Amino acid sequence: MKVCEERQARVDDAELVARCQTGDEAAWDELFRRYRGLVFRHGLLVAGDADGASDFVAEIFARLLAALSRFRGEAAFITYLRSMLIREGRRWRRRERTRPLRDEPAAAQVSSPAAHLERAEQLARVRRAVASLPPKLREAVVLRHAHDLSYAEIAHVARCPVGTVRSRLSEARRLLRERLVQSGAAERDEP
Repeated sequence: MKVCEERQARVDDAELVARCQTGDEAAWDELFRRYRGLVFRHGLLVAGDADGASDFVAEIFARLLAALSRFRGEAAFITYLRSMLIREGRRWRRRERTRPLRDEPAAAQVSSPAAHLERAEQLARVRRAVASLPPKLREAVVLRHAHDLSYAEIAHVARCPVGTVRSRLSEARRLLRERLVQSGAAERDEP
């Protein structure tokens, strides 16, 4: 069932892209509606906070609009978009290195029950830990866990062998475990 839906989505995407290339604003609105969540989630992992993710979304869609006239359909649109997210995410991180990460996601800034606050703090620690990974390791984690890609799909998008994807994910998970244990220990040691 999922394969049929994916094929249908690709057909729909190809049709939407073709309509966008002729200036159809409704088609552009549909592409934006369909993929803004995916781009935002990727932006959260790249930028580290909701404000940065929103800026990332705006930048990606501006670049995408400019690039659609050159899209030839040699790959599925989603593959094209994911490649753009990886490429632009790398640029974003290089450009934004000096920008400090926020300590808490926007949702945690609203007063809420203690459990919700604790969960928001845990998510913030995970986001900081992911953001602190070396770019290629962070990329593998984002593609696997935020985009739910298989190892083969990650290898295709990242343009590396599947074995390299496996080793990057293994190293990323090891580093994340270390950093999360350290951040948890540091919090327990605070007065």
